[in-house]
Amino acid sequence: MKFLKVIGLVIAVVVLAVGAFYARALWCTREVALPGQYIAEGAWGTSTLDLRQDHTFRQKVSFKNQFNEKPEGSKEASGQWSDEGRSSLSRRFQLSSFVNLSPSAEQSVVQNYEAEYKTLGTSFGIEVDPGARIYYWKMK
Repeated sequence: MKFLKVIGLVIAVVVLAVGAFYARALWCTREVALPGQYIAEGAWGTSTLDLRQDHTFRQKVSFKNQFNEKPEGSKEASGQWSDEGRSSLSRRFQLSSFVNLSPSAEQSVVQNYEAEYKTLGTSFGIEVDPGARIYYWKMK
């Protein structure tokens, strides 16, 4: 009998924890949660992305050589961002132009770039290239 009470308590705790995770993910991925300043860093360099409340944005990228870490120039993109809706526990959105950070992109600026704001481990960030594992993290 005592064993069943313990099992019931464990199940209740697990259900509450999962429910809390989903509630937090739904709350944190609302459209109004997207605006803010983000940073991405990698072997390619550093980039900041400023998503504004008025649905404008500015991206700044400083590239560096992956082997000797010497600067290799910088690029900027700016324009509009638009919400594309929720996808499960994430928020999809589109940037009117974007400096592609993928190593194979050769610093190209692309139009209508899709990104996803989602849970990344224990925090939230913007996934811009899942294949190359490039993510923007929200700055505090």
